[in-house]
Amino acid sequence: MTTSTRGRRARAALTALALAAGLGLVAAAPASAASATFADGVGEWRTDASSDIQAYRLSLDATSFALTFWTREPAGTTWPYNVDVDLDTNGDDVADFEGFKFGDEWIFHRADPWVQTCSGTGSHVGNQISLTVPTGCIGSPTQVSASITVVQTYGGFDKAFDSAPSSFLRAFSSPVTAGPGTGPTTSPPVTVFRFWSPTFDNAHFFTTSETEAENIYLDDRSWQYEGVAFSAVAPDGAACPDGRPVHRFYSPVFQSHFYTQDEGEKSRIIAGDRNWSYEGVAYCSFPDQRAGTVPLHRFWSPLFGKHFFTASQAETDHIRAGDRNWTYEGVAYHVIP
Repeated sequence: MTTSTRGRRARAALTALALAAGLGLVAAAPASAASATFADGVGEWRTDASSDIQAYRLSLDATSFALTFWTREPAGTTWPYNVDVDLDTNGDDVADFEGFKFGDEWIFHRADPWVQTCSGTGSHVGNQISLTVPTGCIGSPTQVSASITVVQTYGGFDKAFDSAPSSFLRAFSSPVTAGPGTGPTTSPPVTVFRFWSPTFDNAHFFTTSETEAENIYLDDRSWQYEGVAFSAVAPDGAACPDGRPVHRFYSPVFQSHFYTQDEGEKSRIIAGDRNWSYEGVAYCSFPDQRAGTVPLHRFWSPLFGKHFFTASQAETDHIRAGDRNWTYEGVAYHVIP
């Protein structure tokens, strides 16, 4: 599989807006909030240190929402660029509120219909940029997902940009939720992206790495992007903060990847099957059903020499009813839909 680095293609540039001042932004981050930090490690195209987002953090409680992100900007440099922050507060991957940074000023408005809700200033210290707004500014939501775009400008022309998360793979980050969580874990979920390859005999590939997924999406025509498959828990090295490790193997013989949570199966493959190379822990999932999880179904095809996994009950039922190329092997483990 080719995973060569060529960064992002252009995203539409921001349109400068002249907006009147409204409510002021809060200067300090909330003392207590549900928080999640996300990495943005994709090798971007047409970007440089000051516009390259490295990571971003979202925090939400009953009174305020805070966003912080970090670039590769060297200390002491200036900010010749604009920032656009889209917020999804309904979980439908549609922007409900938009924030724009022009110089030191942040302005927020409702996306549809367009209504300005607040304005004020955030902070910029070194390569860290932060803002905090009252939850009333963004409709007092119980959850928030974000999409950030940085556009660098010189002489009125767009010279570089970056977006987080990847605008090719999904619109918004995973959400942060105010108050007690309703999911199976307190750890922030990670997205699992799914690809299919007709070139490699109906192989499917799953990855939580936006860098890996975007490089395949942009550079490898052997693979077709099928979208977000499900969510899981990010591992801490080889350990899991919640759930159990899902192990990833690759076979150049079968030209496919294989995933298992079964430690016995993992050990047998490593000890006795030279067709497979162990690639480490892919993500963490749950061996048993928990509130907020769904079964991940596993299939095997002797015709293609491949395994297939799906969290879709409809897809599972369709394959079992009408596709004799695949043999159902049961529930592999449980994931977050």
